[in-house]
Amino acid sequence: MKYAYNGISKSEIIEKYVIEGNKLIIYYLDGSKTENEYSKELEEEVIEKMLNQALEFVISSDLKAKTKANIIINWPGLPIIISTIFGHTDPKATRSVLITCVVGLTLKVISSIFKINSELEKGESRIESIEKYRSFLAVQKSLRQYQNDVCLLNGVCDRGSLSINTLDDYSLKEIEQISKNIDLCIKKENLYMEIISYIYKYINNPKIFKNVVDENVEVNPDNLDTIIEGLSLEKVKKLKRNISDVAGYDI
Repeated sequence: MKYAYNGISKSEIIEKYVIEGNKLIIYYLDGSKTENEYSKELEEEVIEKMLNQALEFVISSDLKAKTKANIIINWPGLPIIISTIFGHTDPKATRSVLITCVVGLTLKVISSIFKINSELEKGESRIESIEKYRSFLAVQKSLRQYQNDVCLLNGVCDRGSLSINTLDDYSLKEIEQISKNIDLCIKKENLYMEIISYIYKYINNPKIFKNVVDENVEVNPDNLDTIIEGLSLEKVKKLKRNISDVAGYDI
């Protein structure tokens, strides 16, 4: 986490943590740190707190954006304009009021747009961070499920395991790419489930693994899941075609 939110003290916001030997060191946004004896339970507590921080950061930012969007809608002058317009029966007077109101409202809109755009430019990296955290939170469960799948980091520089603790090392574009890659992982898993019974049936026939798995690798029921994780979606499709060739019919 790189940004404060909701007026919470920077000394309370966890930036990241590192494990050194038997120590778990927590770094905070104000530059301070604490050292603790490492335990799996403590690490899980820190991760849970960081996930809650991320959720609060996104929610608070959404509320702030809605507040800005309501600047014009809730403009105090709007009821006065409406009552003034409908209070006139003379068409010329009404037209004059309308022109005045349109000009005034247009200036208000332009002023608000310039103000918001200026804020957006100043906080561009913050806005990207909000979207990145939002995207991460949407796929975090799938990340754990497919963390060992070779498809997960297609088109992304591998910096080790992606987690809430390493999220700031990745760009918004990379997280969006990983979200798309998860769809590939799901498609591959579905295809694997579709043909798994055939794989077991022909597992001792090396022809089904031709141009799919290195010929020096022995495939057996114990390592099959691990091998599939290391294959691309196209390789699994090739495996299905090979099985069909061996079986003599389309599976």
